[in-house]
Amino acid sequence: MGIGAKKQPPLSQQEKAVGDRGKKTKNTMKTEQIHHGTGDNVARDKITYITYQSLDYQKLQADLDKLNADFEKNQQKIAQYPDDEDFKIMALDIDALRQEKIQEIEAFKAQVAQLYDTFYNKPINTQRQRLAKDLFDQGDFRAANAVLKEEDMKAELHDYLRMEQKGREQIQKAQEGIQNISQEYLMKAQLTALDWDNPDRFALTCAYYEQAISASANFDNCFEYAHFLQNHNQMLSAQRYYEQCLTFIDDSEENEGIFSNTLNNLANLYSDKNEFESAEKAYLRALEIRERLAQTNPQTYEPDVSMTLNNLANLYSDKNEFE
Repeated sequence: MGIGAKKQPPLSQQEKAVGDRGKKTKNTMKTEQIHHGTGDNVARDKITYITYQSLDYQKLQADLDKLNADFEKNQQKIAQYPDDEDFKIMALDIDALRQEKIQEIEAFKAQVAQLYDTFYNKPINTQRQRLAKDLFDQGDFRAANAVLKEEDMKAELHDYLRMEQKGREQIQKAQEGIQNISQEYLMKAQLTALDWDNPDRFALTCAYYEQAISASANFDNCFEYAHFLQNHNQMLSAQRYYEQCLTFIDDSEENEGIFSNTLNNLANLYSDKNEFESAEKAYLRALEIRERLAQTNPQTYEPDVSMTLNNLANLYSDKNEFE
């Protein structure tokens, strides 16, 4: 029940807000693909284990625990002094901070899952990558980030780019090196995104993603950057990189899964920009692909079908609000 609802004398504003949490609400959240790899219970358990080892996560959780404790103490004060409006207002303020902290924790977990996908679904080819992965497995994200030294990576990338110009005999080695450095920039971007205390976290993350794409413009780099931008409400830039993703692949059988994931996220973006016609077209195309995939592999793709149907339902609801 909102602030403008009909007044009910027996219930205070705080009681209304707390009471509403128990009611069923319309599911309006658009479900995004965190990564384009396939998941399993073992991977989810390992991601959880790695996350819980992180000091940054522990600090976020400790902050939430304190807010929860403050909220419970405030509830006791409300029960003790039911006519004191200050305690009720304070409860609303604390609860808003709790919800904000919960969102931060969920964003942190999602970023860890995205980085896990990079470390475990891509070949680990360099000593830096191996060290960064070992430290990531220990939950020491800052140490993993420090291993990927910007000055060393930049110098090596410069050398590999020069090597590429020397002749055909060196082209393959140079290209492998560029791909490796590009992948390290991708890892560094994702690790920097986890550096919650860094005031330049967003700008540096963008710079490292763009360096990865500059070194190697491929589907993976563009998809991960587009998803990061979308999560930070950079809609126009996210759209450009999602659309660039679709230039690297087609909807052939081997690419149908990642093609439909990209369409789903792009449709979410169109919807957020109120470009309903483009959103509907992308959702329907993603749904067509996912329904076809679910016929042969229901365990993997039926959740994706449900996700797209939910997103479509929210889109149609939003369109009705604008009519």
